[in-house]
Amino acid sequence: ARAIYEEVLRLDPFHPGALYNLALLSEPEQALTLASRLLAVERRVPRGHLLRAKLWSDPARPDEMRLDAALAEVRLARELNREETGSVILEGRILLLMGKTEEAAERFEKVRQNPRAAALGALACFRAGQPERALKLLEQRATVAPTGVTEEGDTGKRRMGEQDVLARLL
Repeated sequence: ARAIYEEVLRLDPFHPGALYNLALLSEPEQALTLASRLLAVERRVPRGHLLRAKLWSDPARPDEMRLDAALAEVRLARELNREETGSVILEGRILLLMGKTEEAAERFEKVRQNPRAAALGALACFRAGQPERALKLLEQRATVAPTGVTEEGDTGKRRMGEQDVLARLL
């Protein structure tokens, strides 16, 4: 796939799909460069902003983290597409990393139908010193029928029902 995207970019250096997909396959520094090129072409499309937010908030790269910039990017992506729950979850994760547990919990509660959001929301509530709220969030999620909800970027292979999340928490 990499060779195909590179060939597309050789023919059209600003092909949005090739820029985005090649960025997903690339190391973080190259991915950031490609995301910037993508945003030069598609300023009003959320995926470039979400990609930069993910890269700038990756705990595996603590020296490269730019949490304020990541938060600004994810909020812009949310403004551009209010229907996408992946951006709400990413915003909550960034807020957790910033130590803003109450704000993070509020974001996760907005999309608690997503198993990962429910689990992260419970974590945020516990960190905020609100164990009852955390338990309520998990109990609410446990009563929702299985949906196989996926997050942005999921391929279908990583689908999770609430049984998977609850099993991981127990």
